[in-house]
Amino acid sequence: MAHRGQYLVLDRPRKLVFTFTVPKFSSKAAHVFIDIHSTAQGCELHLIQEGVQPADGGRAAKGWSSILQGLEDTLEGSDAVSSPHQLGEMIKPRGRRDGNDRHRTPPTTTADVPAGVHAGDGGNFVIRPAGPKDVQAIDQLLRSLPGVWQDSWREDALERALDSAGDLAFVAVQDASVIGFVSAHDVGFRAYLSELAVSDDHQREGVGSQLVRRIETELAARGCAVLIADVYPPAEPFYAERGWRPPHAILLGRRLGVAPRSA
Repeated sequence: MAHRGQYLVLDRPRKLVFTFTVPKFSSKAAHVFIDIHSTAQGCELHLIQEGVQPADGGRAAKGWSSILQGLEDTLEGSDAVSSPHQLGEMIKPRGRRDGNDRHRTPPTTTADVPAGVHAGDGGNFVIRPAGPKDVQAIDQLLRSLPGVWQDSWREDALERALDSAGDLAFVAVQDASVIGFVSAHDVGFRAYLSELAVSDDHQREGVGSQLVRRIETELAARGCAVLIADVYPPAEPFYAERGWRPPHAILLGRRLGVAPRSA
């Protein structure tokens, strides 16, 4: 059976993005996102396919599971892989693995890119565009995280952020609750990741990774080649594991003389 596609991102050994279509069933291309992260046991691989028609979801998941199981069997029987780098060079799409070298979660397929369902360690969640109705929930999320909400922010900071971000603001929602938020701003020359926040109860479950990936995908589709973020030192490993590197620039800041807000 013929399968066709085109590589969009090839960042060995961390990230792979490509289009994927099976002409026998549909001429519409889906997008496949693969992230590989180092662990103490070797590596974890996350695979998500977006753009799958609802009727094809089961078949897609079954197909990926078969491919990944075959790769697992091949790797387990091979002595060629002796380091994380070599594994990254050889690897093709497979399921996420735990310390016992078994599939922890099956490949995730979504039928709708703007509001795709993602499988996280804490359960499924949806990523959708953020809007005015989400301001209160996002405000509560940001204020619940130590050191995130800044006293210098204006009272309508969130409304301004969402309005200026346009269609580059998203929330992660689980059981009708906002558990994550991300926004970015495309200024033409480059883009800026202006905010990323995930609820304490849902950190290290893949929510932040999916939110950042969504921004990266949206900007890449626009032809934007550079995305910049200013992050606090404790968050640097999160970005480094996902292929981010320090830019050839120095980050500077200046406090402006604004009138104090009235009580």
